Order: sequence, then C-alpha cells, then structure tokens
Amino acid sequence: MGEPSHGAEECAGVDGLPEVRLVARSGGYGDVVAERERGDGRRGNAASELIELGAPAEEVLPDIERMLKTEDHRSALAGAGWAAYHLGAAAKPLLPLLRAAAQKVDKDIVSIFEQAIAHVEKEKAEPVPEAEARRRAVIRKEIREFVAGLKAKESK
Repeated sequence: MGEPSHGAEECAGVDGLPEVRLVARSGGYGDVVAERERGDGRRGNAASELIELGAPAEEVLPDIERMLKTEDHRSALAGAGWAAYHLGAAAKPLLPLLRAAAQKVDKDIVSIFEQAIAHVEKEKAEPVPEAEARRRAVIRKEIREFVAGLKAKESK
C-alpha cells in the first residue's frame, strides 16, 4: 500500500513517541479524545481540522457530540464548536448540545458557539456526488491502514 498520498505525516509525539499529525485524518478522532494526556488544545484542533479536511459528517458527528457532552477544557470545547460550524447543515443534530455548551463555556469563547449555532441553523444541506464519496472512502481506508501500521510498529 505505501504511505497515503494525501498528507498524513509522521511527527514527534508525546515523550518522543511517533504519532501521525492530525490523527483525525484516520477516521479515528476518538483516539485523540480518549488520550487526554496529549493535550486539550490538540483535541480541539483535531476536531475542527477533521471537518476542514473534508471528513464526512456521519463519521464525525458522534465524536463531536461526545466532546460537547464530556469536555470541560475551553480549547477542546472551542474546537468542537468550530467543527460544528464547519459542518454547517450536517451539524443540525448538535444544535441542542451547542446551545447547552454556550451556557456553560467561558465568556470569551461563547461567541464561537453563537456563531456556530447561527451558521448551522441557516445552512442548507448539499449532497456529495457519488464519485467524491467513493474517493473519500478510499482515502479514509488508506489512512486507517497507515495509522494501524504505525500503531503496530509502536507496540513492537
């Protein structure tokens, strides 16, 4: 298979262990959420960059939902808010959680949630062409295989 051609890159991780930059690209954002020691800001960045890189909503909504329900760090929550913003209409199921988060977050990041809520409410869903959906599925598969190979190397 070789390395994916779409930019997954190995970089120094926590305590010098290798990791994949933007683990979110693997379709395994949950790995970032679960590993709290990797940093609250990193989880927030992974959430928003996952969407910006074009991950399908159906694959990331459960992770964003989990973040909105369980996170308490401002950077991670801000990332979840931006992720919802970038999902647009696809984030409509998250609106109740976004509204609840807007009530509990620090006042300096409330505007992120206000912007996300307003944007999600006004956006209309756009269908993804079949060819693009297939292309994305192939890329996600290659990345999952690449990340699995890195994890296998780490465990040896």
